Amino acid sequence: MGWQMKLVSVGCALAALCFAGAFASPTLAAQTNAPHVLAAMPPAGGAKGTVLLVYKGLNNTIVFKKGVAAVSNPSTGIYCVTTTVPLPAGALPVVTVEWGNSVGNSLLAYWVDSVFDCPAGQIDIRTYDFSSGAPVLSHNVAFTVFVE
Repeated sequence: MGWQMKLVSVGCALAALCFAGAFASPTLAAQTNAPHVLAAMPPAGGAKGTVLLVYKGLNNTIVFKKGVAAVSNPSTGIYCVTTTVPLPAGALPVVTVEWGNSVGNSLLAYWVDSVFDCPAGQIDIRTYDFSSGAPVLSHNVAFTVFVE
């Protein structure tokens, strides 16, 4: 065996010992495999001030709402959500496509932190269809919104 082969063999053996030693350490194993306590879930009624909305843009239907007073649609693919209680400062709405009621497969839904299309205090949501290769505002996108 050549000296290069011996060097590679020795290096591999040392690496294997170090690697095996890390997993054999009872202290390390106890730390990484210790059970974790999950945070308590909110009560079934939800947290105070929670906003939930499932909206079907195709025919302007609210499928489910909680904490939502109204939804307006000033133009194609733009939705303004009025909540029943003011949103706390720094609230970050989570918006996603609701695929079961949408038409298409290259879709996007998100909120905009601005007052371009909706009055201050409302959640401004945009929905897009990318099926043509470019983003086009669309009513074909159903969406969900969650704010806590």
